[in-house]
Amino acid sequence: MAVARRSMLQFRLLVVMIIAISCAASTEPLRSKNVGQLSVPEIEDALQQCPIVQELNVYKRTTKPEVASYTSQVFERLFPGTSFAGLSGPAVNALLATLYISGPPNFLLALCPPNIDPSSLSVMVAFAVGGLLGDVLFHLLPEIFLGEAEPDHARFVLVEPNKNLLLGVAIMVGFVTFVAMDKGLRIATGGGNGHDHGHSHTTDSKEGKHTEETSAVASGANPVIANGSLKPRKQKVDSSLIFSDLEGLPSSILQKLWALKEPIRAQRWLKETLEEDPNCGVMQVGLWKAYEDAFHASEYPLLEAREFIQSASKALKGASPEVIPGPTSKFIIKGVRPKVVGPSAANKQTPATASSKSTVSLSSQNEPSTSIRLSAYLNLIADFTHNITDGLAMSSSFYASPTLGATTAMAVFFHEIPHEVGDFALLIQSGFSKRKAMGAQFVTAVGAFLGTCIGIAVQELGKSGQSDSRGELNSRGLAGTGLGWGDMLLPFTAGTFLYVGTVAVIPELLETGPNKREELKKTLTQFVAMAFGAGIMLA
Repeated sequence: MAVARRSMLQFRLLVVMIIAISCAASTEPLRSKNVGQLSVPEIEDALQQCPIVQELNVYKRTTKPEVASYTSQVFERLFPGTSFAGLSGPAVNALLATLYISGPPNFLLALCPPNIDPSSLSVMVAFAVGGLLGDVLFHLLPEIFLGEAEPDHARFVLVEPNKNLLLGVAIMVGFVTFVAMDKGLRIATGGGNGHDHGHSHTTDSKEGKHTEETSAVASGANPVIANGSLKPRKQKVDSSLIFSDLEGLPSSILQKLWALKEPIRAQRWLKETLEEDPNCGVMQVGLWKAYEDAFHASEYPLLEAREFIQSASKALKGASPEVIPGPTSKFIIKGVRPKVVGPSAANKQTPATASSKSTVSLSSQNEPSTSIRLSAYLNLIADFTHNITDGLAMSSSFYASPTLGATTAMAVFFHEIPHEVGDFALLIQSGFSKRKAMGAQFVTAVGAFLGTCIGIAVQELGKSGQSDSRGELNSRGLAGTGLGWGDMLLPFTAGTFLYVGTVAVIPELLETGPNKREELKKTLTQFVAMAFGAGIMLA
């Protein structure tokens, strides 16, 4: 019995000696090096030899779920991470993600009607905002400053001087870059809304700014005040010049027309005019103001006018939209113009009435002006640039970790759907055919692949640079840190996502209409959609 105990003790001593010798051998190269010459991987390997760290590793391995979550299994199938044609796993995943975020949203445009109203996508936009902000706050920022937790072993972060400061600067540079791009587009389009990622395509803040009071009076409409609403009339305006279409129309029909769902600005014009004079040419007043503001004062031509015409056709049986051509085109609703009877009435026939004989269909009206086309092309350029940043986000996130790349791809995908639909509607309103608008969107999608390739090149060059410098702490990185240019891509894209998810989209969600009950229901739906989008990022 004593011999057995002695043998067991000798065996234990032998094991301890072997472990001590192996630890001494493994730490000997570290002791022979200057601490400043140690690379980050060498420091991490040394930390893994600590007893407390080894106990933590054992605990993590034993408590790790045996079966991966359903979300992880889906991500593994979508992004296998295998090398292909000389490309590394992260590069292949980044290219696959770019294909996912660019292809399906553009193909969905084939199902969109040409006259789709982008403002009807507010719930989808809220869902996309939740996904984008959730990805930034739950994944990108923690990964940027702390890195991602490893499933099999404990991980520690080495805090370097100026590292967090440099990462914060990169985030701000990304944010300011999109501010500059949006501001430049607004200047180029003459003060329009620029490249609105929410794509509500409204110009509420400047409705009446470009519509001069003189032109409104000459057209028989009410003058426009600063907030875009109509000044109350002191006396009934003689609307027989161009607004005689609905003269004498029963107010009950006008009330029915007013009850239809219309854009917010259209509702205000109709309501204020109707309160002053229920029997005036309210439809023509609204159409004329919609034309003046939409065609002359912004890059979104005839959106409100078309909404008016569609509603008029529903409310007034036998009515059809037409345009009176001339130096200043005018809208009429054919089929509701009072009949002119007798010579005396014929003598009172207005130029608008006479010219109505030569009316043309709205679908065959002249092409939009050159400025409208220019705005559409500038918006395509902005889309192309925006897609480049999406590609950079794909490459930088997948090089950081597969999970981060997958969640970022999902957030961008949900954002791209309302984004592409809004751009598609804008191109249609600018005179593009449906086929040409879809083709233009596929061309801008090339920007995403370009951004991905740029990001892959930067990451690969950064990796080779780090291997040349052996990853030493005192190596000449950015601002004396161990960060390279490839490490700046992820915070840069986080800054762009912050801009898109807040400044570019939130203002659209803050827009409200006159119906308080409907707005409360819509707001609640938007918050639920936003929470659902953010919740997906937590899955």
